[in-house]
Amino acid sequence: MSSDEDVLEVWCDAIQFAFVIAKGARHAELRGDRRIKPFDPRGLHLYSVEWGRALACEQLLPELEGVRGLSVLDPVTMRALAAREAEEDFLDDVRRGRAEFAHSA
Repeated sequence: MSSDEDVLEVWCDAIQFAFVIAKGARHAELRGDRRIKPFDPRGLHLYSVEWGRALACEQLLPELEGVRGLSVLDPVTMRALAAREAEEDFLDDVRRGRAEFAHSA
C-alpha cells in the first residue's frame, strides 16, 4: 500500500468515525441517555479529534479536500446530517414500537 493509500484510508476512517460519533450522540440524547460522553479521558472532544485527523490528512493529500468539497461536507453540516439521520431512525423506532428510553434514577 502506498503512502497516499494509507492517508486515504485514515481520512475515510476519520470521516466515518466522525459521522458515527455525531449520530450516536444525537441518538443517545433522543433516548435520554446521559452516559455517552463527548470527551475522552484526556478531555479531548471525540468528534473534533476525528475531524482533526481528516483535516490533517487533507494537508498531506490536498486532493481529499476537493473530494470532501464536492459534497460540501464540513463539521457543522455533518453534525446536522447525522442528527437528522438519528432523528429519522428514532421516529421509525417509535412508529414500530421499538423505541427504548433511558431510565432516570
